Amino acid sequence: MKKPAILLIGPTGSGKTPLGEYIAAKGLFKKHFSHFDFGELLRTTAAGTRACDLSAADIRRLQDILDSGALLEKETFYLAERIISHFNATTAAEAVVLNGLPRHQQQAQDVSPWFDIRLVVRLQCDAQTVVDRIQTNAGRDRTSRVDDHVTLIEKKLAIFDSRTAPLCDWFTTKGVAVAEVSVKVDTQPENIVACLEEKMGDFAL
Repeated sequence: MKKPAILLIGPTGSGKTPLGEYIAAKGLFKKHFSHFDFGELLRTTAAGTRACDLSAADIRRLQDILDSGALLEKETFYLAERIISHFNATTAAEAVVLNGLPRHQQQAQDVSPWFDIRLVVRLQCDAQTVVDRIQTNAGRDRTSRVDDHVTLIEKKLAIFDSRTAPLCDWFTTKGVAVAEVSVKVDTQPENIVACLEEKMGDFAL
């Protein structure tokens, strides 16, 4: 059975992970959520600290994808499927907040057997704010990150603009609500949730 889901969309450093953790801890729209942090799941799987039934070759492929900042495409999406299956088997939450997946239209179609995305939260954050948030660790989630050097940040921002941001329009054509929230250097998850509750009211997930 597909789980109802909220999808967080925003550039690297915009606060998706702290927001996902906050929603999982506090709930939203009177629902209890699990946080599907795909980036963190990829990193722990690639490091060999999470059992997802992947071969040594698959682990090396994941490591290469992480090192290059690339996205999973159709031919490598089976890696995401293994991670999703393991996640769903180990969570009992009634809804999911998705962070880091899907990141382009093909992925959105590929995750549909597992998740029923009913709301997209777009975190609006310009490039300089991204850099400032990462450098100051505004979301308090960058301490163990090894992918925050300038070149990779720039590549991630370019990929976000060309591949991920257009998902908002795509979901709109599918009748999915999109809520946009402006993120500043000092914006915290509770600020975003307050804005969402004001914008969406008693949204029925």
